[in-house]
Amino acid sequence: CTHPGGACGGHHHCCSQSCNTAANSCN
Repeated sequence: CTHPGGACGGHHHCCSQSCNTAANSCN
C-alpha cells in the first residue's frame, strides 16, 4: 500500500512497516 520515494514524506503510509526517514521509504 506504499510507493518508494513517497512512503514517508508523501501521502502514503508504511502500514505495519517502519518508516526509514533517511531513505524516505518503508522497511
